[in-house]
Amino acid sequence: MRLTEALPGAVLHGPAARLAEHGSRTTALPEHCIGFAGPVRELIPGLMQGAHALVAILSVGATVRLVAPYLRDKRTDPAVVAVDETGRFAVPIAGGHLGGANALARRIGCLLGAWPVVTTASDVLGTLAVDLLGKELGWQLDASHDDLLRASAAMVNGEPVALVQEAGRADWWQGHAGGRKGPLPPNLERLEAPSALDPKRHRALLWFASHHPRLPCVAGFAGPVVRYRPPPGNAGAIGEMADETAASSGLAPPGGSAGRSSAGKLFLVGLGPGAVEHMTVRAREAIAESDTLIGLTTYLRLISGLSAGKRIIPSGMTEELARVRQALEMARAGHRVALVSSGDSGVYGMAGAAFEVLSEAEWTAGADVSVEVVPGTTAMIACAALVGAPLGHDFCAISLSDLLTPWPLIARRLAAAAAADFVIALYNPRSHRRTAQIEETRRLLLALRRPDTPVALVRSAYRPEQRVLISTLGAFDACEIDMQTTVMIGNSRTRACGGFLVTPRGYGDKYDLEDGRARPGERGGRSLGGGLETWLVETRSSAESDAELARRFGLPVEYIAAVRATIGGYPT
Repeated sequence: MRLTEALPGAVLHGPAARLAEHGSRTTALPEHCIGFAGPVRELIPGLMQGAHALVAILSVGATVRLVAPYLRDKRTDPAVVAVDETGRFAVPIAGGHLGGANALARRIGCLLGAWPVVTTASDVLGTLAVDLLGKELGWQLDASHDDLLRASAAMVNGEPVALVQEAGRADWWQGHAGGRKGPLPPNLERLEAPSALDPKRHRALLWFASHHPRLPCVAGFAGPVVRYRPPPGNAGAIGEMADETAASSGLAPPGGSAGRSSAGKLFLVGLGPGAVEHMTVRAREAIAESDTLIGLTTYLRLISGLSAGKRIIPSGMTEELARVRQALEMARAGHRVALVSSGDSGVYGMAGAAFEVLSEAEWTAGADVSVEVVPGTTAMIACAALVGAPLGHDFCAISLSDLLTPWPLIARRLAAAAAADFVIALYNPRSHRRTAQIEETRRLLLALRRPDTPVALVRSAYRPEQRVLISTLGAFDACEIDMQTTVMIGNSRTRACGGFLVTPRGYGDKYDLEDGRARPGERGGRSLGGGLETWLVETRSSAESDAELARRFGLPVEYIAAVRATIGGYPT
């Protein structure tokens, strides 16, 4: 109902019984609501023939099966968008560009707070959409269907494409496909005239001209030519645009003041656990302020709804340094680059790698590139929220990846954390190649902790494929674990509570939890059991040797000796 009211001219077709039920709870149904009694498939032929756009509140699969028999030509098909019943996702099914389905999905996203799942290559890559160029400005497109397809393929595949602009507004890039930011795509090369075309290198020509020129005669060039004709009213010269806008788009003529790029910026952004609603406000702002997004393909997909009009540079695992170097180079060239990580960028994320590279390059604050670290919710914190309060007392995080850290060092850290009774959050527990580390971790911890120690396995927290399992140290199934899983291992006091885990802070040791009164010998606002001061007095007056006290408390004998060699609270 909200969509129908917000989209001018929209008509809602729904099951008559449901519309009647809605009407009985509110006022009479508005005129733009039409009920039907039969199956929805009987409506589709007429809607596909007479409507400019169709929004189906159905699954993607059901929508595809309904409309597929009536799709004829991308140039004439209506826009089709599927929206799930909870209003979380808006997915263009057909007519993404020419039909306007991508733009409609984004508009629905704004109206419902949904995530527009746009999959057309030019939008995902943030590059130029050949079939949409100039549409917002009223430009006429002059090209055969085959030339459009070939030029579009060259553009999205990153092949060299020539651009000749003899007319039209110079800021066309800022209005293209809903708004693009930053410079032109690197494979789009601006030429002074079609005659400058290199037939051996250029794969297509995009030509802006207000008249109807003859096709260029360039010896040996057999590529597609796509012509755009701006109306006379906006056929201003390139030089009429403000220097700042021209510089940001890469359209300014060489040698002018607009040719100077402004200082770039590198954002190190933590995206949080995955769902857009769990991103920080500043993370969303930093992405909006960026013209280029760089990161793992998996993480870039998580923010596809925020990346329209931006250059997208995906990469794979183990390519962290290459990502950092590319981001730094682009920032130094004047770009505003967001280097994204899941969780928090500083916790096993890209911030560490970035500052290693920056340090090696002797970068300092206030240099040619400014750097901002944008915090995010870590996987450990997000996963803890799903299983209760396992981090209610002291905890630590340890990565089981031995790609950069020797296994003996990882094992020593695990042993130290277990001996100190920390709750342990395990990152990077198991990959396709590294399958033994999680089992070795279990074997080591079982030497220091009980088999019934509670364990939580949380996979893909706050993403559609989320899964949460509660088990124990002795019984958890390692085959359920992969790189998307965070493993949380309780301490000696962690316990299950109503399907959740809780690690008590210790309130029950000091207070009666029923009436809130301090237990005998304890006082509110004072250290438990006398705290440090009592322990110092007892340790200094003990008849036990330094070695015996060290064994009793599990502390270094050197520390015990130093404590006993003090007067008051300070060394002599």
